[in-house]
Amino acid sequence: MKKIIFFSGSRAEYNIQFPILKFFQKKKNYKYYFIVAGSHTSNVVGDTFRYIKRDKIKVTHKVNLNLKSENNLILNNYSIELQNKVANIFRKIKPDCVFLTSDRFETLSVALVAHFMRIPIIHLEGGDVTEGGTLDDNSRHAITKLASFHLVTNFDSKKRVIKLGEENSRILDIGFPPLHSINKKKLFNKNYLENKFKIGTKEKLILFTYHPVPNEINKIKLIFETLVKLQNENTKIIITYPNFDPGYKDIIREIKKLKNRKVNIVTVENLGRKLYFSILNYLGSFNKGICMGNSSSGIKETLFFKCKTINLGNRQKSRLKTKNVFDCDLNMKDIIIKTTKVLNSKNNFKKSNNPYYSKKNFDNLDRKIFKFLKTKNLENKKITY
Repeated sequence: MKKIIFFSGSRAEYNIQFPILKFFQKKKNYKYYFIVAGSHTSNVVGDTFRYIKRDKIKVTHKVNLNLKSENNLILNNYSIELQNKVANIFRKIKPDCVFLTSDRFETLSVALVAHFMRIPIIHLEGGDVTEGGTLDDNSRHAITKLASFHLVTNFDSKKRVIKLGEENSRILDIGFPPLHSINKKKLFNKNYLENKFKIGTKEKLILFTYHPVPNEINKIKLIFETLVKLQNENTKIIITYPNFDPGYKDIIREIKKLKNRKVNIVTVENLGRKLYFSILNYLGSFNKGICMGNSSSGIKETLFFKCKTINLGNRQKSRLKTKNVFDCDLNMKDIIIKTTKVLNSKNNFKKSNNPYYSKKNFDNLDRKIFKFLKTKNLENKKITY
């Protein structure tokens, strides 16, 4: 039996991990542990821990730390505290491997602990590129170089991990995990969504999420002023809260201002995975609107639902995109023109290939990882460049 530790510090990261967590907690040849920290231990951006419990995902360790990320110094101090807490957990468990996802600063902190304790890291979503001015790219590539085994979500990312000097035998393309767990028949139906959010038969819907980007902080007011101009009796907007990177308070402040205005805008801290996917499915299946903002979800998940996306600003600038994604600069006039055009266009993505879907390798993931963990000199990686 192999001891495997999973870690999550944010809702986005958890939603990517969910199918794998569900998969591994049932496997008899693994002793499963799940550590949560970050926004899961705070209500700052919504009660995400409640959704983990609802999913019946067992949390073995909850790291409670005062959640602060107003600036980079505070972020650094939080990271140090997290490393100390996680090191003590690792010391007691003595795991065979640590499973880490994506590019969050909390995840990099945990990766450093595993690296210094010589615990093999399995990294999901390496090789992606955003080039958006956040910490994400550097954190992701650093975790890739610390990891022993790489699970990528598309072929472009696999090629990039190889360019980073990693051995081809240590890389497996499993596609984007959430796409393997979606059963459209179990999502909320059209009537339920229209009743819940009071969506009129002639109304279009914009599902909006915007995360903080350091060099775009001065654009936040402009973005929300633009949303007010976009909403009207025929266009409803649902806004969800951002992640808690530096600058999140500025975004939440603008969201809260909308509650005092008579606008056709609904604000929700956290929709949860089922409701979020149900809205994407509604938008795509009935051509009822668009996904909008700068979340990676607007890039990786929307094509599965044939849903159009307007990608704002630079956060996802160089991410691998499909034909349903339309890039837009943070300019009020450009946003209004492009949004109006895309809202009124027809969905035409039935024959579009999805580079983020690769079910074959995902189904045998537990056996492939188990076989890999039995490899001699697992941490003795060769640099291929």
